[in-house]
Parts: sequence; C-alpha cells; structure tokens
Amino acid sequence: MAKKLCAPFPLMDLPIGVLQKHKMQRCSPLLDFTPESLRPRMSKILNDAGVCELKELFEMCKAYEDSSCAHAALAGILEPAMANMFASAFLLTPEEDHDVILAMLSICEDCEPLYHFLAQIEIDGLERAVTEALERTEMPAFPGANIARGGNEDPNAVFIRNFLLKILGKQEPVRVDNMTSRILLLSMKWLPYFASTRAECISLIHKHLEHPDTQVRCIAALHLSALCPNNIETNAELWKQFEAYELQAGYWLSMEEGSGHIEKMIAGALLQRASRQHASLDLAGKSDEFADYWRRQMDVTEPANRTVVEHALCTLYESVFCPPPQAVIWFENPRLAAVAAAIFARVTIPDFKRRAGVESISRVALYIEKLKRRIQRFPEVASRSKRAWEFGLTSYVPEPEYDPFPIRCGTAMLRSRPERARDTWDFISTRANARMNREVAIAWERMTAALAGTQEAWMFEMYNKSSLRLPKVQLFFQGLLDRDRLGAVGYRSLLESLDVCPKRNDGLDEILRSCGGFIPFENVVIALERPCKITRDQRNRLHNGSGKSIEYPDGWGCYSLHGMSVKKSHIITHPEKITIEEINTEYNVEIRRVMIERYGIERFIHDSQAEVIHEDEFGALYRKNFRGHDAMAMVKVINRTPEADGSFKSYFLDVPPHMRTARQAVAWTFGLPEREYAPEIET
Repeated sequence: MAKKLCAPFPLMDLPIGVLQKHKMQRCSPLLDFTPESLRPRMSKILNDAGVCELKELFEMCKAYEDSSCAHAALAGILEPAMANMFASAFLLTPEEDHDVILAMLSICEDCEPLYHFLAQIEIDGLERAVTEALERTEMPAFPGANIARGGNEDPNAVFIRNFLLKILGKQEPVRVDNMTSRILLLSMKWLPYFASTRAECISLIHKHLEHPDTQVRCIAALHLSALCPNNIETNAELWKQFEAYELQAGYWLSMEEGSGHIEKMIAGALLQRASRQHASLDLAGKSDEFADYWRRQMDVTEPANRTVVEHALCTLYESVFCPPPQAVIWFENPRLAAVAAAIFARVTIPDFKRRAGVESISRVALYIEKLKRRIQRFPEVASRSKRAWEFGLTSYVPEPEYDPFPIRCGTAMLRSRPERARDTWDFISTRANARMNREVAIAWERMTAALAGTQEAWMFEMYNKSSLRLPKVQLFFQGLLDRDRLGAVGYRSLLESLDVCPKRNDGLDEILRSCGGFIPFENVVIALERPCKITRDQRNRLHNGSGKSIEYPDGWGCYSLHGMSVKKSHIITHPEKITIEEINTEYNVEIRRVMIERYGIERFIHDSQAEVIHEDEFGALYRKNFRGHDAMAMVKVINRTPEADGSFKSYFLDVPPHMRTARQAVAWTFGLPEREYAPEIET
C-alpha cells in the first residue's frame, strides 16, 4: 500500500543530560505539530519521559512515518499500545480525513472504545466508524456541544462537522435497510452538535430539509424544532416531513429532546409545540370530548343524508387526484353491503387477494389507510384510544353477566370467549360469517342495475356468475364498519383544532357523520344506510328481551341480551320453541344459561333429569353434565319468609360445578368457606 504524503514529522535533537526546561523547548516543534486538543496529553508524556525514553520514542516515530505517515508517528507517541492499529487506519483513509481520526482520539477516554473505532475502520471504513462511534454511549458528544445553545467551542468540532457534511453531500440513492442509509441518518443526527454557532447550526439544518432521503429530512426537522421552538414555519415543516414519512422499520434514535422511532419523535414534538402554544391545554380532557362525539356516530339512527354523502365523496376523490365515482350504490344493511363489496372486488379486481386488505382496492382506500397509520403514530393516541376512545380494541374481555365464576365455553379442548361486544359495529361484525346465498343474489342484481353505463358493467356481463367464489366477507365488514377510521378522523379533528396540522377539507368527516359506512373502489362506492333502531339496557349495553337490539331499514338486524350476541333469534322471539336437546348441545355457556333462564330453571332441572348429588337442611344441590366434560350446578334454597298465602318460595342459585354439598354451595354464594357458614337465622 502506498505511503501517505502527510506533513513530515518534526525532527528533534535531544543530547544526553539536557535540562528539563531545555527538553521542552527542543520538543516545541512536536507540540506545534500536535492538534490543539491533544497537546495537554502530549505535554504530559514529554514531561514524564526521560531523555533516553524520548529517544526510543522518536526512533519508533521515524519507523511509523516511513511505513505509514507522520500522523501515525504522532499517534504512536500518544497511544503506544495501539500504534500498529493507528498506522493501519491512516493507511486505509484519505489524507484529508486524518484529522478526523485524531479528533476522535481526543474524545476517547478509554482504550476499549478507541479499539472498536480503529477496528471498525479496517472492517467497514471510516464513515461507519465515525458515525457508530458517536452513537455509542461510551463516546459521547464533545462537552461543548449542545443543540439547544447551537454552538460548540471544542477545536475538534470543525473536523467532525466537515466530515459529516462530506458524508451528507454524496447524494447517493439509499434504502432504509442498508448500512449507507444508517450512516446518513447518524450523520444528520450528529451534525448540529458540532456547529460552531447557533446561526450556522440552523443554516446547516435548512440545507438538509431538501435531502433526498426522507428520514434525513425528518431528523433535520426535529433539530430545527428544538432550535426554533416558537417559529410557526417550523411547525409546518414538522408536519410536512411527518406526512411524507412512510411507516417502516425506522431507526431508534436518541436525541437531546428525547428518544424513539423517527415518526413518533416528530409526533411528540408536534404535540409539545401545541402544548406550549395552548398554555391551558388539557389534552386528555379534550381527547375525551372529541372521542365522545365521534363514538356517538356509531349509534345515530337518523336516515343517511345521501346528498351530503355523495357530494363529500366527490370531494374525497378529488383530494387524492381521482375522478369522482361514477356510481354510489346504497344498501340498507351492512351484511348486504359487505357481500356486494366482496362481489365487486372479485369481478373487477381479478388479482385481489384477501391478505392484501381493503386498502388495496383503490387509491382512496389507501389514502384512508395511510391517514389511520399516521394518526396512530402519535404517542398519546395509542394509549388514550384504548382507554377512553375504545376504538380498535380486539381483545375485549366481557363481564360475566350470567355466571359469577369464570366463564368456560366449549369442551375441554376448546375454550372460546362468549361473543360479547362493546358497541354496535362489533355486534354487526359477528354476523359476517353466516351463509349468504340470498344476499349474493340480491347484491348481484342491484349492482348490475346500478352499474349500467359504467366501464365496470361489461365485466359483470362477461363474468360467469355460477363460478363466483367470494373472498372472505369479514374483510369487507371490517372496511365498512372501521372504528380505526372513525377514530383517526376524530383525532385528526382534534389535532386540527390545536393547529398541530393544517386543516384538510377532504370530505371524509362529512361522510362518516352522514352515513353508516362506505367502501371506496376506484370508480364505484358501496355506501351503507344507518340503523333505524338501537336499544340498550340501563348499563348502556345492547339489549332487547323481545326483539332485535339493532335493526336496519330493511328489517335485518342483530339480537342481544345485556351485551351478549344471540344468533338464534327464537331464543328471544319464541322462547317456547327452546328444547332440552338444543340446550344440551349448546357449546357456549352463556348462551346456554340464557336458554335455561327463558326455558325456566325449575322446569329445566325437572325435564333434563338433573342429578341431585347432595341434600341437607340448607338446600338441594343439583348437577347437570353436558357433552365435552362441561357441567353446571345449581343449589335449590327455600325462602324462610312466607308469602302472602303462607307458602314458602324456592329459588335456584347458580354455583360452580365443583361444589360437593348443598351447604358448601350456599356458603359460596355468601363468599364464605363451608366450615364458616353457620347462620343462626335464615331469611
């Protein structure tokens, strides 16, 4: 490898017996050759070493200068144990970058991080070695660096700054999953810490707001936000970069203002700026206020305003540079609308795949999906939407209404939760997987009539209807009744009111306020009417003991009792049709208990020939075994207070199946162990 042509190492004559003060005078050319930040260390070495030791050092320096360069000779004096590694590092790097290696030497307090830095130069090159060394906690930024002050007085800052600028100026196409991209990101992250003045720092950042790499621009915007907290243009720049940033496996960054993934750090910075601008802002309270309004949209029972919806749909399509939809096809219930959407996707999008998701059906659908993802990046949204908004919850565990002990559903091999949901859209979605032969025929006929004259009409004419196989309809139920979509629009309206983001009139909020849901294809929109009836119990759970708790204009709807979905309608509308065999074969414990209640508990105990397993003065304990190792137990007790006619009324109390005696069962209803239950007076 060719020898580096650095400035020659200074020659010094040290005769034997030279005095200390004369020794330092003769070594002054070496001190002048040493970078300013390293001179205190060099001065100490020269002071502590004897003349003979210095002569040996200078001879070694001459050897390193001959084999590598004068900088390698200098490093050999400062770090003798790593002289060979320094010589190799200097040989592998251009001469103009030698000062960067010496600058990194000046901030290394321990040998281990310095060893990693030099080794990485040989393996990965100087660019990665410098950026990774700055990122390691063992090698912090220079003591004088502070982004808030925007200045750095350390003499080595100029070398690091120029080197980082050199990396950022390459303008190479990069991908987020390669090392070149990481070097770019870390270079942008650390660059402002080495600016000499605040003005220079801001100038450097503005220059990189137009960098071709999105993540570099985002980090530049974050730095600018920290340096200019009260600048209105900074807020707009932050939102611009936030909106342009595509959600991906972003790098975890630690900056002076905090740490996290890039998009979440920008979201946090936007909310912090909003809090500073609105001194009395109660974000939690305001979030709940907006959440309450948008959640109520799920329970509106007024007819859809079709004129407003169709006009707003044109605005939505124009906002994403699409022509207005050629047809808006309305359906009176979500099941029919979801089937129609599934048919339309199968006929007009031959390569449509279920796993692709509804966002793949059009540019408008993709725009809505990106809006959802963008809003979910705000750190406060993720937590508050699950606590207060209750949007997007997929693991809801219900309260046991009919069973005071933990619910077990199914057999010993199958433990499924009872179908219970917190809102109307959850209930409707439970009906997505039923047989839909009738809906297919109705939806096909209505769409062929509505599509007359459109470019999709010929696709339906040419399609072989007998070979139609629908994609999973549940997918379109989720797109039609999308709580995440409603939550994103609601939270966006909150952010707009706080001036976090500019107000964008895309018509989406008008659509969601005026209809029951919609699915946007490229040229056609499937729109849904609102329900005409929703009934609830005193605890605000969907409930109707005599009919449908949710009903749509064409009569389609859902049955539920105290928040629990009931698929067999005759359990509610015609309880006299319930049979013992039907109860015995019901897997869901909660549904079974509803059926028993409506059949009549005492009648069921008698008709099902439940076994009396124990009887004493406290009552009679019955047990009924079902298939799949499932069982229920009830204890019959007598009210000791006589009725008006002098009779004594008996009651059946639900108890866990593992009860052995009537006394134990009655004690359990009082929350007591069997041995402690000894009442003196029974009532």
